Amino acid sequence: MKVLSLRYHVGERGRVELQPELQLPGGGRQPWRHYPSLGSREAVTAAGAACVEALDRARAALGCARDLADLAGAEGHLAGAVREAGRTLRKRVLPDEVVERLLADRTITHLVFECSPLLNGIPFDCAFLANDFVGFQYATGKHLWHPAQGDRAPRARTLPYCGASVIDPGGLLAPDVGAEFLAFKNAWQSGPANGKIDLSRAWVSRPIAVPQVCQRLREAEFLNLLGHHRYDATAPEASGLVLAKEPESIFAARDLLEAVRPGDSAPLLLVSISCDSGITQGWEEDWPGCPRVYGLVDAAQRRGVRHYVGTLIEVPEPRSVRLLPPLYEALASGWTVGEAFRRARVAFRDPQRRGDPTDGGTVLGLAFVLYGQPGMAYVCGAGHAAEGVLPRLCEHPVDGGYCLRTICPEDTGWQQARCPAHAVGPAQRCSAGHAVGSALELFSCRVAGCRNTLCQDCSGHGLGFCWAHGCHEGHEIVGGPAGRKICSNPCNRHPQESRSVCPLDRGWIRGLCGECYDAQAGR
Repeated sequence: MKVLSLRYHVGERGRVELQPELQLPGGGRQPWRHYPSLGSREAVTAAGAACVEALDRARAALGCARDLADLAGAEGHLAGAVREAGRTLRKRVLPDEVVERLLADRTITHLVFECSPLLNGIPFDCAFLANDFVGFQYATGKHLWHPAQGDRAPRARTLPYCGASVIDPGGLLAPDVGAEFLAFKNAWQSGPANGKIDLSRAWVSRPIAVPQVCQRLREAEFLNLLGHHRYDATAPEASGLVLAKEPESIFAARDLLEAVRPGDSAPLLLVSISCDSGITQGWEEDWPGCPRVYGLVDAAQRRGVRHYVGTLIEVPEPRSVRLLPPLYEALASGWTVGEAFRRARVAFRDPQRRGDPTDGGTVLGLAFVLYGQPGMAYVCGAGHAAEGVLPRLCEHPVDGGYCLRTICPEDTGWQQARCPAHAVGPAQRCSAGHAVGSALELFSCRVAGCRNTLCQDCSGHGLGFCWAHGCHEGHEIVGGPAGRKICSNPCNRHPQESRSVCPLDRGWIRGLCGECYDAQAGR
């Protein structure tokens, strides 16, 4: 599985440049053709703004979005204005040649939109590609260019990861928001995934002070914030999560900077389900060297939060918490952060219309944005902590795509690029050595007392004989054990397969199966 990095830069005369680069599984890189001019910065930015505006109008048509019937109100916008804006954005940011190569190579599963802060406001995930929006087809993430002063070296961790949640502080949202989160938390605690990510620490529907939020920020590896967000364009450093009805009671971007000093441990994942918490307007060319802080996204980036999820537009309260269950279930099951985020997006759609871009849930999926490298994972498919592990994803075909669970070097399927659920180990081979998908494909030898197994690839399968009782030529071995020989495989034609030879076979004298006998005879 491969990651395509799409690196955008504002060059001379304000023209937007693109350098696509394929990140290969072994760590190598393969640059594609350089595109020196996708258009002016103003034109590309305007296409992105049109997408956000169309998406916001579709969101307004959702109503309260308490059930599937409410979502139908947005379908006309998705079939019309939102899709057309997405097509225009695609033409601005993805040249036709890049699209053709991308669609032709289905092993490209993750897209990283690396961009200058000047282009940070572009909603790349809203680009409409082929039959759906990019964010629903690929595991995506946005990565901003900046010095690595906020990064930290990977370190060994023991499960479970420490999670914490601040949900509707002050009870400012609809009452069922807190109730829905508590139902999710209680179900999570009683399930096996709680042993990988502990989400028991939660502050739900009651006021909380800024110092207490800062404490959870320092302690938690996964932190969820859900509530009202106030964005102040004139003072973005004061923008943040509203903790109570009083205007001054806000957990602001500057509080995050103070809570996590350089060198401290920041959360691995910060999920901010708050209106406009993903907005990043007014960023400068010299970010992050400039002293001004441009909201929670900026503060999280500066302090080394590896993955940040925010919202581009207002999200209906009753459905906002529904991002969390599919996101965390996928993370704990071994998928990358990008793939877990994609699955959470898809889960907003009607289960019967998961591939339909006009489903109203598409608006909710596109409302969120992920900052960070999408190809990273925190738990592998075998259930180990995977932070800092060289990423390798399971290549087992599933539903027209691939499994994509993360594999650790100690997993049995590491060399095969298969997660434990799809790896073929010694217990999943017949006695002759043929690989099978599962034990259900193995059969017992018909000879009484024989404990060998056979599969459909065995020559004696039709007669019910294992390799020790059925000759490779397809008949029962004559002469008993004394007449049986085992092919020495001199040409290495079947290194993992054992083959029996009996006196009726043409290569019996030389101890060779028919294939090896013919190979040595030059036939």
